[in-house]
Amino acid sequence: MFGLKCSRICVGGKFDRYRIPRRKKRKLSYGVYVRRVLKIEHPDLELSRAASQVLLSFLADIFERIGEECKTLLRLVRRSTITTRDMEFAVKLVLPRELAKYADFAIAARDFSAGDEILMESPFLFGPISEPKSPLCLGCGISVDCSVKCTDCGWPICEFTCDKLELHRTNECEIFKKSCIMSFQRLTSKKNVFHQYDCILPLRLLILIEKYPDRWKCIEKLNSFEEVRRDDVSWAKEQIYVVKYIRQKCKYKKIYFRATMNIPAGDKLSYCKTKVIMPTLLRRQELLQNSYFSCCCNRCADVTELQSHFSSLKCPNCSDGFILSENSLDFEADWKCNVCKCRKKYTHLKKIYNEVEKQMNKIRDEPISNPIEKCERLLDKYESMFHFNHSFTVYLKYSWLSLSLSGDTFQSCDAENIDQKIIRLYEILHVFDKISPGFTLLRGTTFHLLYKAYVVKAKQYDSSENQEKFMRYMSKALQFLDITEQIMVIGKPFAESAKS
Repeated sequence: MFGLKCSRICVGGKFDRYRIPRRKKRKLSYGVYVRRVLKIEHPDLELSRAASQVLLSFLADIFERIGEECKTLLRLVRRSTITTRDMEFAVKLVLPRELAKYADFAIAARDFSAGDEILMESPFLFGPISEPKSPLCLGCGISVDCSVKCTDCGWPICEFTCDKLELHRTNECEIFKKSCIMSFQRLTSKKNVFHQYDCILPLRLLILIEKYPDRWKCIEKLNSFEEVRRDDVSWAKEQIYVVKYIRQKCKYKKIYFRATMNIPAGDKLSYCKTKVIMPTLLRRQELLQNSYFSCCCNRCADVTELQSHFSSLKCPNCSDGFILSENSLDFEADWKCNVCKCRKKYTHLKKIYNEVEKQMNKIRDEPISNPIEKCERLLDKYESMFHFNHSFTVYLKYSWLSLSLSGDTFQSCDAENIDQKIIRLYEILHVFDKISPGFTLLRGTTFHLLYKAYVVKAKQYDSSENQEKFMRYMSKALQFLDITEQIMVIGKPFAESAKS
């Protein structure tokens, strides 16, 4: 009856009524798909029942973990729909090492020594940086004072030779001239940024589509991250300064990749896409916001950041403990002391970081009457809060030493101050050896500061009575100068391109 198979049950020897059998609940299982994949990849192998159960349990656990990561990502981007890109992010977070076998990456075809050139090619397209704080030359990209302007479009250039560069003349110069955009507004406030330059690079890209359609096919293959970027704050800003500006008003060099360390053949090639001198929490947030992926490298996965304690805080309850993240790959993980039971929420860490970053930006961006004293005061204030190797304390030490050992300032250092500076520089170098080893710019500039410090130390013994000490300290200074030259020689192409 009702189109269903029924069975009669016997009551007192008679079949009195009918019973509809219950349907069995369908269980989620990956057994069919496992057997299909096994038959395709290894047709001569079979799985036992016990092995199949272990594998199915593993797959179910991975599925739950991927779902939890998707939930966390949706909370960060403030959406309620899981996209394919969200699934890719979650899978990379759960199985980063396994999926690295199938991801697109480069490997070393031969052994590379530190300083060897890995790759050199011309950029597909380049232009001025977004939101610059000073006017830029549209020919070479350096800062200008707007005293010289292009004769055709009226935008500032550094000199009249840049007026004839093909990069500027055949691209936006023609568009500006046809659209009668012949003026450039000079901002008077130092805090304002020049949003006029935000449209230059997209405009050059649109012109490239018409001139070189074959080269544009390479750009089309890249992921635009449009679904993620629409929820970002910068999306609305770009609609005004880029999209609206181009729609309404607008009808050189080589790139070098060099090895900073010895790389054996077959090893992966990687580079850092953010500032090295940042704590893990801020570094991973910046990568997720700007590059749309969550880094799971060895440094990000280690709560101590390769034993450097670059993100560790001092425990307020005990004298020997340090507050570390329970899981550095989880943005919302709690922080706890490694000695006592003190715990902190991640929101508490964010408030501290935001407050400290404001103070750092004032030193870096705003003019201060006495920046050296400002660095010293902030260093004394935050040394009681952060680990002595923390990102913020290292940055303050580095800024203080760079300011005090620059120009004519380091010539007036006395014996006690210069010894203290040398000790600080060695502490900074010890941290950089862990987070940025090899022939890197951070280590090169630190070695250069050590060279300056030892020159000052040697000049204190520049007399006939202390020739032995003078020669010892000068030889150390020359050693640091040689190391600085070896490291900085890697950046020579960048320096030449900047000068041109």
